[in-house]
Amino acid sequence: MNLLAFDAATTSCSVACWSDGIITEEYIDCSKKQQAEILIPMILRTMEKAKFNFSSLNGIAVTVGPGSFTGVRIGLATARGLALASELPLIGVTTLQTLAAAVSKPKSDEIIAATLDARRNQLYIQIFWNAEKPLSDPFVISLDNLPTYLSSKFPEKPRITLVGSGSTIIAEFLYKLDWRFTIPDVPHYPQANLITKIVAKRGRNLREQTTVRPLYLRNPSIGREHKTVKP
Repeated sequence: MNLLAFDAATTSCSVACWSDGIITEEYIDCSKKQQAEILIPMILRTMEKAKFNFSSLNGIAVTVGPGSFTGVRIGLATARGLALASELPLIGVTTLQTLAAAVSKPKSDEIIAATLDARRNQLYIQIFWNAEKPLSDPFVISLDNLPTYLSSKFPEKPRITLVGSGSTIIAEFLYKLDWRFTIPDVPHYPQANLITKIVAKRGRNLREQTTVRPLYLRNPSIGREHKTVKP
């Protein structure tokens, strides 16, 4: 199975080509350039180096959010256009699951908090046992409500592994709550090579995947939350 995967949902861009368990080529740009300008050239360059063409692909995978409203739209529009033109199945993966996949399997008393700085004094978060076993849906929460949520949701205070651009923000709260936590030395942006691994674990019949929709979590213009988890 050959897959093309890419992410443009945050301030970075990444593209990866995957073939039967091996990343054949990948390209990451963290320069915060405009995704609309660099994404297609990155895709074509990565595919050329991997010796892939669209007829050799079995599917295209893309992150659906949450993240930058503009970045999510650019990534999904590009993926939909390529999938339609090449008649390939399109598979969506959330940015938060992709972040969680960068963390080695935690111990039995540890959880993973995948988080992105949503700005406006808010965070995007999803809690996992591991990348395949979420303990919550993705949600957005204000920093003011974060301590109450954590204390009520996890009164036993398990060790938390933090990953993503919101990690240092959460770490400040956990430190004040005398909570054990670690921030692993992994990239804190979604990596396309991990998208391919998530998709591959779902099974080989990619055309049975669900319809790909953007996951915004809040209205981009006024900041109201579309989906929250109450403490």
